[in-house]
Order: sequence, then structure tokens, then C-alpha cells
Amino acid sequence: MADQSRTRAGDARAKTIVILAAAAVAALSACSPKEPTMTPHESRDQTIRVVHETQKLLSAGPWRVDLGAYPEECTLSDGSTGVSYADAESAEPTADHIGDANRIADYWKTLGMSVRVVTQNPTAYATGGPLKGASFSTSPGLYSIEASSTCVPGNAANLLGELSG
Repeated sequence: MADQSRTRAGDARAKTIVILAAAAVAALSACSPKEPTMTPHESRDQTIRVVHETQKLLSAGPWRVDLGAYPEECTLSDGSTGVSYADAESAEPTADHIGDANRIADYWKTLGMSVRVVTQNPTAYATGGPLKGASFSTSPGLYSIEASSTCVPGNAANLLGELSG
């Protein structure tokens, strides 16, 4: 009889521990940070902002829009279709190509981007941070800044209609 009482008490303790553990897991997961999702318009605006802030670091100009914040289809991490934006602008170069590439690389690093600079025909490449990627090239006779946003939920065809409508 005493053995049955100990077994019941042990079972009750085990059930209590399981219930408390489940409650703790539920509470902790409810508090875990969720990655904020931008709207397509916020994603577009952020891409344009990074391009324009990058331009301000250079004495080159005037800047021409080659491909202005154009919506494109992309694939979200869950496999569904989303939208990203690409922006490309160019200008007449200055004489300090490598200095300009390094200045831009330093700025992009402050945005949390991983950056590398190629010194032959100086070019800065970046990924991460607020964008999927960006590049600054100093091809002969032309500076070019290109950027693409991260993929966010949205419909590229509908957003393209906003541009033409």
C-alpha cells in the first residue's frame, strides 16, 4: 500500500513538472521576438533611401535614375511569392575612385552590411543589413549605384500597376 502511495505521489509530481515545463515553454515562445515584416512600400522607400544617402557621400553628380525602384517577383523563405525592389542610378565620376569606393564601403558597414571592395576598377559589394544587396562601381566614365531590397510579402504585378496607373 505504501508503495502505491509513493507511486501515485511520484506520478503527480511528474505530471506537475511536465505541466510547469509546458507552461514555461509556452510563455517563453510567446515572448520570443518575431522578425518584423515591412510592407512593399516600406521596402521600396528603404532601398531608395540607402541609394540616396550613398550618393550624398560623393561629390559626383548629377545622378541619373537608370532603373527607378522597380518591383520584381521574388521567393520568400516559406516558398511563397513576394516582391522586392531594384534601384540603379549613375553619375559622372570623380577622380578618386578607390577613395570613393572605400568611403561607401565604410558607410554600408555602419548599416550592418557585409562589404568587400575590389580595387581593380574599384567596386564595392554589400549584402545584408537593410538590403538584400548593393554595389557601387567605378567603370570608366561612370559611377553606378545599384541596390535591391529584401523580399517581402506582396504582389509585384499589382505594384507595377501602381507605377503605370
